Amino acid sequence: ITKDHYLFCSQQKKLHVPLLFIILNSFNNLFLIINSSVNFIIYCAVRKSFRKSFYSILKIPFQHFYRG
Repeated sequence: ITKDHYLFCSQQKKLHVPLLFIILNSFNNLFLIINSSVNFIIYCAVRKSFRKSFYSILKIPFQHFYRG
């Protein structure tokens, strides 16, 4: 549901979702993204085993670039 959809429904007097719900849903999505990003940074900073595993996963797809 977008702002345009909400405005269109509002003009038609057919509000099926309150505006507050739309706003809170947008904030919820933003906080989910921020949380996931911060968790990744924390894991990289704190867990040595996570860093090693992450580097080994990244190394596999890029190995063919380093072969002579």
